Amino acid sequence: MGKCAVQRHWLLPRFPRRLYYLVMNRIYNILIGLVACIAAGQAQTPVTLAESRVSALEYNRSLDLARMDVQYAEAAVKSARTAYLPKVDGSGSFMFLPDFGGVALPGFFLPTAESAEAAAAGNYSGTSDAYFPGFNLVMDDLKIYMAEVSLQQPVYAGGRLRTGNQMADRGAEIAREALSLTRAEVVHGTDRAFWGLVAIQEQVVVLQKYVEALDSLESQLAVHFELGLLPRSELLKVTVQRNEARLQLLEVKNMQKIAGMNLARLTGRPLDEPLTAVYEAPAESLSQFEIKNDFSARPELRILQQKSELARLEKLSVRGEYLPQIGVSAGYRYIDVPNLVSGSWNLTVGAGVSIPIIHWRDKKHRTDMARINQMKSEVNFKDAHEQISLEVQQNRFNLETAIQKVDVAAVNLEQAEETLSEVEISFNAGLNNITDLLNARVAWQRASAAQVEARANLEIVKSAYMKSVGLL
Repeated sequence: MGKCAVQRHWLLPRFPRRLYYLVMNRIYNILIGLVACIAAGQAQTPVTLAESRVSALEYNRSLDLARMDVQYAEAAVKSARTAYLPKVDGSGSFMFLPDFGGVALPGFFLPTAESAEAAAAGNYSGTSDAYFPGFNLVMDDLKIYMAEVSLQQPVYAGGRLRTGNQMADRGAEIAREALSLTRAEVVHGTDRAFWGLVAIQEQVVVLQKYVEALDSLESQLAVHFELGLLPRSELLKVTVQRNEARLQLLEVKNMQKIAGMNLARLTGRPLDEPLTAVYEAPAESLSQFEIKNDFSARPELRILQQKSELARLEKLSVRGEYLPQIGVSAGYRYIDVPNLVSGSWNLTVGAGVSIPIIHWRDKKHRTDMARINQMKSEVNFKDAHEQISLEVQQNRFNLETAIQKVDVAAVNLEQAEETLSEVEISFNAGLNNITDLLNARVAWQRASAAQVEARANLEIVKSAYMKSVGLL
């Protein structure tokens, strides 16, 4: 058996068989990885944060609905303005009475009176010899034609016209603020998805470097093991660590695909389109970022303010319904009854006053309802103001903490790199064992991951802070 084994591997007289297969396997894995990376790089679609925001704002359906609400409210404002203008209406009618028998008046002697004044008063003293023969007007198939053009102009409506216009204006402002709120929510959601993808991408890069370093270390230790300079247990430690790193890399790559799909969903792209987040890393820390506590531009507060004003105007409108209503009208009316009244146009002018008298205290009840709505709006505004104030303070603390975490993570990474460099030198000099080297590499990997996470988290927290103060 020994002789056959020697003859089988006579092509490798001075190269250890185990090391040969290990090196060839490593070369094969590297080539496969390079091909996969090239193919993946060609298929990736690079996107920036600005492009993602624009695409999300154009694609989001909630924004489409909010824009429609704004258009609807602006149309309501224009409609309310027309209440000041006179209304001109036209009408026409035709009446046909096929069974109308006509008009008959029997004959009679005319009454007589002692004087014209007595006759005007209806005091008749007798009957004269004058006879009225009467008449019989036959009107089969009576037809009546009428047409009218009229104009109505309100003069005073209890202030309801002005109040209605003001309420329409408030409704338009609410729709615009709701659009701003929806836009801020879409931008913040896109920021979270984008920087989440950035964080995972950087995690993939860090883990790939970590796996490459472990592969290199394993190859180096394999040579030492074949030469009998290292026990197998030390080599297995690196192998186990490398396998765990590969599994972790596989999980993070899957997370990268999910994060890319999430960003694609928000920006209206196909879910199967692989995306790569392209960004510029900040040159310096954001320690100089100006942090304010003014959140008066917050859309939610402005919406509640407008709703409170709407409740006040509603109370005025209810009161106006029970005040006198005055209006004037004018028009031309045409009437034609064939064989009886010739067609002609007549001018009509009129004025009307409506004065509410008894409504069984309906005015008081409806006014109380409007007043309660106004009180509720004021309470909601105060409650929202306190909640938003707390949210702003929380986001401010989160932002300050995130800035500090970025600075600390940068220092930790610098120290981890320095430690790893020293441990590698000491390991090559025989002053440290493989466990120390593995621990140093793990510490570097964790520090790198922490720095990436800290930077991405800072951008997300910054976006949340800007949204909370109404600046997003």
